[in-house]
Amino acid sequence: LANEGAGLGTLGFHEAKVRELCEKAGFSSVRRVPLENPFNNLYEAKP
Repeated sequence: LANEGAGLGTLGFHEAKVRELCEKAGFSSVRRVPLENPFNNLYEAKP
């Protein structure tokens, strides 16, 4: 993959992975934003 990317896709990018990557990137707060669509997830990360 380009630039040594992890290639997580839709199945590999679950909430635990989002939190792990955000923590490594220095974000102090991550929350899952409620959506009415069961097929998508939206996360808010704050420094």
